[in-house]
Amino acid sequence: MRAQAKQPQTSLSFGLILTCLMVILPTYAFSDTLRIATDEWCPYDCIPSQNQGKVGYLGDLMEEALKARGHEVEFVEVSYYRGLQLIREGKLDGTMACFREEAPDFVFPDFPLGMCIRG
Repeated sequence: MRAQAKQPQTSLSFGLILTCLMVILPTYAFSDTLRIATDEWCPYDCIPSQNQGKVGYLGDLMEEALKARGHEVEFVEVSYYRGLQLIREGKLDGTMACFREEAPDFVFPDFPLGMCIRG
């Protein structure tokens, strides 16, 4: 009878430790700096060195969302097409504003964060 009483406590302790690790480790494992391409397309996407440090509203949204997940963000100033190339080469992690037609191999959110009507 005594062995049966210990098993739930052991299972509870193991479950508690496993839960704590699942909460702590993802943040630790993925707390890194993401390098994001930015170019001049204000107010959506701005070059910080030319706009008093501002990255545009898409940059602000991206930075807040990624910081909430434990990431730091470094904005890298490059031209639009150079940014797409560097992302494909694995030298940058992403960009803020690009068209699906120009980067069908990229991951996009389910809904747009901004809209620009060309024409």
